[in-house]
Formats: sequence, structure tokens, C-alpha cells
Amino acid sequence: MCFLEKVNHVAVRTRPALKAGQPGLFSGWASVANAERPAPERVHVVLHASSGGQPDTYLKMGRMPRPDLASNDARREMIGFEGEGALPAAGSYDVLVSQSEGNWQTICRTGAVLNVEP
Repeated sequence: MCFLEKVNHVAVRTRPALKAGQPGLFSGWASVANAERPAPERVHVVLHASSGGQPDTYLKMGRMPRPDLASNDARREMIGFEGEGALPAAGSYDVLVSQSEGNWQTICRTGAVLNVEP
């Protein structure tokens, strides 16, 4: 499960204004079904061009504590993420979250679509 909450401190549902090549600050949360390890070490926001033709943009995130979502479960405390990276070329992008540890990786669809202007 994953959710993108904000880009540049603006709620995603309000469709923040984004410009190609400018920095984007992303925040949200992501976890996996493994109750023992719900927050894999590495997390990236992946911007996938809706129309294809562009390579995916991987933006490295850092894990953040989310006591509001952890429900007093210490294993779930670090399911939040936040990080900054340059926005890709103009276009429409589906937002995915990649989580990984060692040779294991999972991709989650957030349901969010970002429009990047030239």
C-alpha cells in the first residue's frame, strides 16, 4: 500500500503546479504486507510517463516517522517518506512507489497523476 500526499507542500488532490526541470518535494507513505518489515530500507517515487516514450524517473526518498499511521506499532513507525528531485520533461506522469531491500523490490501504484508543464 502506498499514498502520495503532497508535492511541494501542496496536496496532490489539488493538482499542484509543476514545471519541468524544477525541484519537486514529495511526501507520503508506503508499506508492504510483511508485518515484520512493513517499511523496506529503500524507497523511491517513480514518475512513469502516461503516454510512454519517456524513461521512468526514479527519485530517491528518505524514510520518515509517521506515528499518525503506526497505531502504536513500532514496526510501522517509519512508513512515511519524503525527498526532493528534479521534475522530468513536460507531460503527464503516473506516480508509483518502489520499495526494496537487497535483491527484493516491489512497485505500488498511488493512483496519483501529476502534470508537469514546460
